[in-house]
Amino acid sequence: MVILMDVDEPIFMLTKRWVALYNQDSGDNLNWRDVVRWPIEEFVRPDYMVRIFDYLKKPELYEGIEVTPGAQEGIELIRSAGHRIVYTTAGLSPTKFDELIRRGFLPSDRSKAEKDYIVSRDKNLIRGDLLVDDGFHNVVSFPGRAILFDAPHNAQETWKDRAIGWDGVLQLLGLKDKITH
Repeated sequence: MVILMDVDEPIFMLTKRWVALYNQDSGDNLNWRDVVRWPIEEFVRPDYMVRIFDYLKKPELYEGIEVTPGAQEGIELIRSAGHRIVYTTAGLSPTKFDELIRRGFLPSDRSKAEKDYIVSRDKNLIRGDLLVDDGFHNVVSFPGRAILFDAPHNAQETWKDRAIGWDGVLQLLGLKDKITH
């Protein structure tokens, strides 16, 4: 299978990092887990409702970003089962691709890595057998099978194939019995 893998939340804990940068600049104390729906600007101070999106374009956004627990092992297990992972992202940050390489999610050879990295705001235009994404709007519009990666901002949404963390992704892919931790 070709598995289209969203980067932000399934791989990197973007909302946590994004809110931390916002708190640092604004003096607010918003907890990333309190962002229980989109749009995120509903949760920030009024003077940051537009500026909150500027963080997505900052090169330092991905510096030190946490990898989602289980992502590294999950990706390795999916690949070892013979599936291809193609990362799909809205991609506003100029350093996201580099961070995927640095963390070993993509090969260090950039020409090879570029083959498995697609930037698109409309993921239903990308061909693949399965999409794993935290964006409810993406899973709903995807023409094939889609797994909703659970996050605070999508908790109110109902979806048949909802994965609670990477164990959930692997279970929905029939790879749960191969987990070694």
